[in-house]
Amino acid sequence: MKPRIKAELERIRAKLRGLASRAVIKLVRDSLKTQGVQLNLLAGETTPDDVERFQQYGFTSVPLEGAEAIVLHIGGGRDHGIVVATEDRRYRLTALADGEVALYDDQGQNVHIKRDRIHVEGTDVRIVAGTVVEVNDTDAALIATDGVVHGLGIDPFTGSTYAALGSTSALLRTKK
Repeated sequence: MKPRIKAELERIRAKLRGLASRAVIKLVRDSLKTQGVQLNLLAGETTPDDVERFQQYGFTSVPLEGAEAIVLHIGGGRDHGIVVATEDRRYRLTALADGEVALYDDQGQNVHIKRDRIHVEGTDVRIVAGTVVEVNDTDAALIATDGVVHGLGIDPFTGSTYAALGSTSALLRTKK
């Protein structure tokens, strides 16, 4: 093979090897239209703090320092990288069943869409809605409309249906 062709092939191989890399997040700038991150690449390089971090439409997060990232380097050069995925194994929920989905944070709060229910866990869970909030199942219902709570349930001792009415201006707690 001619030396010139061999050199050109080696240049192409080097660009291909540099297309993607792993990195550790050092800092995040969330004030931009597209989030900017500074990364420590596993090759020992630190990037500027304006590497774009692309996120799925409708979902956004600010990863903590130390989270991991996959970076694509456009054209194979280190001068234009974009983060296409992030992971933080320190806090990720594990042992989900096939098909389950979860949102989580570093404080143990989560929304876990399980196979048979949705489980919400947090220190303080608030639902903010316009005029109607409805919580029900086959035996009981709790509906808040226009500042009034209408409750319907089945008494576990007698089996009879009961109804309740109250103002939503106070804290509402419900238990089945």
